[in-house]
Amino acid sequence: MSTVENVIHFGLGNNAGIDSINIIWPGGKSQTLVNIVPNQTIEVSGINEELNLVNSSELVETIFSPKELQGLVFQHQENNQNDFAFQPLILNMYSQNGPVLATGNIDSRSGVDIYVGNSRGFESVIYKQEEVGVFIELRLSEFMQFEDAGAVFLD
Repeated sequence: MSTVENVIHFGLGNNAGIDSINIIWPGGKSQTLVNIVPNQTIEVSGINEELNLVNSSELVETIFSPKELQGLVFQHQENNQNDFAFQPLILNMYSQNGPVLATGNIDSRSGVDIYVGNSRGFESVIYKQEEVGVFIELRLSEFMQFEDAGAVFLD
């Protein structure tokens, strides 16, 4: 699995501004921003009572559906490291590409176990599958001084 930066950059070329931006959120609601002035950062969250429901005939049917997995709860925490302070010529802050994920079987039992890496200063976690859809959390505090940039299970 991978991640991308949560900032979208729009190039305008010779255009002086943006007439409108239409955002269609995964839940089927849309949001339209109008008369956008360039050279600014706009934060949108998708949590707004003013959102409009998109016509259901326009929505694409998905092949996956959400499933509750007992014990599989993770909230990624990001540190405040500024990569540009160390390397001013890089284009992106590579220390903020997490969380990293890896799947495998750590105990030779049936089921897939999941490793979720974290930022430097925060605990990484292994979710060990006890039975189908039920996980127990194993916290890895020994490695908190490291930034998890990649993960793989080897057998």
